[in-house]
Amino acid sequence: MPKDYKIIVNEFGQKVRQYEWDEFQRRLQLRKPWKGDADLNGKVLVVRHTWGIGDVLYTTPALHELKRQFPNCTIRYICSHPDILENNPDVDHAHHWMQFDDFMEIGDVVREDWYWLDYDVPLKGGYDYKIHLRSKPQMNEFMVKLLTKKVSDLNYDERAFIDQASSSVIQRYRLVALDMYCWHAHVDPPDKTVYYYPYNHELEQARQFLAPLKKQGYKVITLMPHSSSPYKDYPHWREVVRLLPKTYFWLLLDSQVRDVDLWRGMNIYDCSAMFKLRQAIALVLEADMCCSSDTGVIYPRLAQGKPAVVTYGPHEPQPFLHYFQPQAHGLRVPKLTWTPGMEGMCSVGCYIDTQSCHKSGLPAPCLQELEPTRVAEEIRALLSK
Repeated sequence: MPKDYKIIVNEFGQKVRQYEWDEFQRRLQLRKPWKGDADLNGKVLVVRHTWGIGDVLYTTPALHELKRQFPNCTIRYICSHPDILENNPDVDHAHHWMQFDDFMEIGDVVREDWYWLDYDVPLKGGYDYKIHLRSKPQMNEFMVKLLTKKVSDLNYDERAFIDQASSSVIQRYRLVALDMYCWHAHVDPPDKTVYYYPYNHELEQARQFLAPLKKQGYKVITLMPHSSSPYKDYPHWREVVRLLPKTYFWLLLDSQVRDVDLWRGMNIYDCSAMFKLRQAIALVLEADMCCSSDTGVIYPRLAQGKPAVVTYGPHEPQPFLHYFQPQAHGLRVPKLTWTPGMEGMCSVGCYIDTQSCHKSGLPAPCLQELEPTRVAEEIRALLSK
């Protein structure tokens, strides 16, 4: 297709697109926000969500329902992990976000009227759904102000306010992640789950990789000790491994090799950076158990009714795991008990990236206080069934 723009170098030395005014206006007029009040059959819906793996997977029930209602709609998805949407019949084209940095560029491939569904904006009422799901009423300005203070500086009344507020908001608003993703797309399917479609060859490769371990009688556990943020990393996984039987074999999955994070043991194999994303998910699906510091790639496993254990620190697991019971086991501590200056504080009364209660780059106190014995007991109980 001929280009309707030219590349110029601006005053900052950056290469940018320069459109003729008429072409700029034409592209603006092509895009229509998706409000749930139109027939999408024969139309193009462009969805954008450039957050993490789990966030993209959480849009899949909305996409599934949209395709059910509008089977002749073409869905183009812009995200950071397009491979997670491969083989998904509800997505016609998956693009990496760097292919289309903004909606103007999508006009290069979409020349007719098209609809726009943007998950990168805050959901519902101008608030980020993730902040909503951390149980605290940030609608209350007093609460927001308290969150900027060091925990050690809070007086008794301020601590009491955070304590009661953080435990009541989930009950007050009952915000469930999958529900919010569907409502944002103006759909409300009766059955909500995550849709992921592995290729048969991916599953077969995973089975072949695991076969020698299972033949020796091992229970194979995939472990993802690291998350997208160091604040969410559970710091006691090594102790959990030590507490459990040697007949459990641990496969460490990580997107990168971490030299300062060496794992050694007769029943441990560090597979960091060995597998691509879909290969890793296939191993997660075929293993006997999955343990993780974040939900991300465990959703396809939970959607198949297979058990997984996830550690949670600064936020409440229930809104994320609501539709995956009873196989989903999200573990957290309800109150902090031995962190100096924070005894009795609620473990979900903070932002996940806050530095008010811990040093930068270190695990949150609520993760520190989640006893490895509790995590180990949960894994043992699930594997004994």
